[in-house]
Amino acid sequence: MSRQPEVLWAQRSDKVYLTVSVPDARDISVKCEADGRFTFSAVGVNGDPFNFTLQLYGNISPQGCKTKTGLRNILCCILKEPKGWWKRLLKSEGKPAPYIKVDWNKWCDEDDEESDSNLASDDDTVFTGENEESSDDEGMLYLPDLEKARDFDLDHNVVRNVMSSNICAAAKSEAIVQEDQQEIGSDELMNLMEMNGAKLR
Repeated sequence: MSRQPEVLWAQRSDKVYLTVSVPDARDISVKCEADGRFTFSAVGVNGDPFNFTLQLYGNISPQGCKTKTGLRNILCCILKEPKGWWKRLLKSEGKPAPYIKVDWNKWCDEDDEESDSNLASDDDTVFTGENEESSDDEGMLYLPDLEKARDFDLDHNVVRNVMSSNICAAAKSEAIVQEDQQEIGSDELMNLMEMNGAKLR
């Protein structure tokens, strides 16, 4: 029995983005028809078939349908024909199926399209034509920012090292004081600490 994968969508004035969640997918088939009919099918890692068909809000360009396959999902870029902002993803006015959700990571309002810089342009993203798969693994989407994570870990390592150094220094000082207490009297110890500007805690 076929299953329906999670589908995230976002749009620009000239295109629609569909991100289909099928990890380690194979036998991927994507078909775009001019009247807005979008068909997807693939086989999951355990051999489970996934497929769905969407009747999109407006017409599209079959030649402008491109895909990028990653380890976790398939990103489909669909060219609108003509350009324009759609009121919704599907042609029907009813509530969409539960597996279709808004992609807030790519979402952009109409007024913010020109200033939007969160999503890389198609020039920076390697897409392939309809029914073709990309051979690289750069399609892994929604992964954490590894550089920021590494910087965060480095900052905490620095703090941890400084704290460790301070604790070791305090421990050594206490050991020295205890050793001196055995060799000199308490009055002499207090005088020595006052001369060196030390403070008891």
